[in-house]
Amino acid sequence: MSTSSVYSNRITLSGLISGIDTEAVVKKLLTGEQTKLDRLKQQQQILEWKKEAYRDINAKLLAVRNALADMKLSATYNAKKVASSDEKTVTATANGDAVPGTYSIKVKQVAQRVSYSSTAALGSSGDKSSIATQFGLDNNARIKFTIKGKDGEIAFDFKAGDTNMDEIVRAINNQDIGLNAFYDSGVDRFFLSSNDFGSTAEISVKVDSLNGTGSFLNDILKMGFDYGTSGVSHTVTSSSAIAATPPADTALLSSLYGGTETVPSTVTFSLQGTGATVYNFSFNTATTTIADLVNGINAQTATTGITAGYNPALGAFALICNGPIAVRADDQEFLGSKLNLVMDENKGTSCKIDYNGATDLEFDSNNFTLNNINFKIDHNAVAGTPVTLTVTNDTEQAVTKIKAFVDAYNKAIEAINGKLMENRPMENHAVKYMPLTDAQKEAMSEDQISAWETKAKMGIMKNESVLRTTLANLRSIASSIIGDKVADANVKSKDELVDYVESTTGQLVSNCKYRSLAAIGITGGIYASGNTDNGKLNIDEDTLRAALESNADDVKKLFTLTQTDITATSTVTYGGENYTRTLNYNIGIAAKMYEGLTDTMSEITNKAGSNSSYYDNSKLGQDIYRFETRIAEQEERMYDLEDRYYARFTNMEKVLGNLSSQSAWLAQQLGNNSSS
Repeated sequence: MSTSSVYSNRITLSGLISGIDTEAVVKKLLTGEQTKLDRLKQQQQILEWKKEAYRDINAKLLAVRNALADMKLSATYNAKKVASSDEKTVTATANGDAVPGTYSIKVKQVAQRVSYSSTAALGSSGDKSSIATQFGLDNNARIKFTIKGKDGEIAFDFKAGDTNMDEIVRAINNQDIGLNAFYDSGVDRFFLSSNDFGSTAEISVKVDSLNGTGSFLNDILKMGFDYGTSGVSHTVTSSSAIAATPPADTALLSSLYGGTETVPSTVTFSLQGTGATVYNFSFNTATTTIADLVNGINAQTATTGITAGYNPALGAFALICNGPIAVRADDQEFLGSKLNLVMDENKGTSCKIDYNGATDLEFDSNNFTLNNINFKIDHNAVAGTPVTLTVTNDTEQAVTKIKAFVDAYNKAIEAINGKLMENRPMENHAVKYMPLTDAQKEAMSEDQISAWETKAKMGIMKNESVLRTTLANLRSIASSIIGDKVADANVKSKDELVDYVESTTGQLVSNCKYRSLAAIGITGGIYASGNTDNGKLNIDEDTLRAALESNADDVKKLFTLTQTDITATSTVTYGGENYTRTLNYNIGIAAKMYEGLTDTMSEITNKAGSNSSYYDNSKLGQDIYRFETRIAEQEERMYDLEDRYYARFTNMEKVLGNLSSQSAWLAQQLGNNSSS
């Protein structure tokens, strides 16, 4: 409501000649018009308060609807809890669809990731600015290694003087191949592990070279990869067939490349076996067959100690040596990518369990889901210990959410009852407290204004039809009963079927034990005239918990069943014809109330608008706007009258001024005549 004064802030010389208090006189002359303006503002203020009250009610209804959103979810009623006989070995949670009961699990093996670390301190110098300074290498020394993880393989190539350990760690971690590297300068060790657990986790080395004759990973970082032992036969073989259809040994090397791959003209690689000599091989892909490749490598066995072989039936290539085998270079990644050779391949271990009579079930993680139960095996679990898991219904979640709904529902009911039952304070058959005028507010303190307006708001919503309808609908749904089976109707015509359907509340789903809130311990209070608690719900928690523990699915149906269409053809025959009728049935209480509240809140929003809307096109909003227009028109009328009144008094002052001047002149003339 506007608090601006209608009177102009004009500068006037009030009654200088006449002695009249012009401002006071004009104000009294405008008293009737000011009363009209005050009444318009009071009516507008009452509409503003009504709009505010409706929006407050809508906020409480929204809280009910939000609680009902949880009530409509099956998960609210299907919650399960799991107790473990040995939580140090196995813990678990259960999905809503898990079947209550007792389950037995025996851990036979836990899933492990692949991990390697330096077997001893690296012996680094104090200067770690580069690999060269840290390990006493030549600045131009080349570091080459190819490692493979679950998600891919990468060939790395560094210059010792241009890189340091932190950069090597970042280079590995940035490749997203399923591996994680870390260097701890405090203990001077390097760590490499797979991100994942299980049999799919992998750390494989395909190339490991330092200046072509040594191993960076094993010799410098002391990782302990198994490239073979001196004097012991060692084989490096293809980790998988080199092609989906194993090629014959007469196949050219170029044929090992796919149709979209670029085929190098030559492939070069370096091998080192029992001796200190590293031999560099080079083969033309267009003219060299697999057999030629085998023969070429074997031609240098005296130098390398390595013998090559190929099994065309398996598509497997192998290198054999009486000692370590090292791939020192693989420039085109031919050995690693086309022959699938791996210097050292290491896989993680899967989790293996016996479960309810099923043996040796395997999972690639210690966290897995089985029969809607989410298992978590401790990484340090001792194999072979039987563990019993007991799955039961978890009623607490449902009870908590049902109580939240009832609490929100009762607050809404109390608020609506309060508005409908509240009377306006009266005195001598007139409203005692009307909205304050601007003049009244100027004479009061803030606390006095607040106290007055609290009383002035009382009773303005009494008997509002929208609130009465809302209250009736809420109470009706809360006390409703899921209906009888339509199929039991003894009808003989289409019209009788329609009449029957319209007279019933729907159809009871088969084997649903609970047909009302009262059946699960939620009841309404006794009605008493003038009581704002009328229609509130009360919960018998013992009855509710018992229903959830014994028949959670039926409690779920009572709340969550949604409208479904069925066709009744066998029950209606009339005039030799079968009639079909689409029937709506099985509407759960939460679903029904949610839909009803959505409609009601929309109706209230249409009447009073929403706090979240910038423009107010509601009915009350339009009514308030019309009052604003009338108030503006009344203020304009008063401005015009004020101007007219001041103009008249100004003219009067001018006339009186002229008369005063004339009187003074006459007096002066008479005085002069007397003197003469």
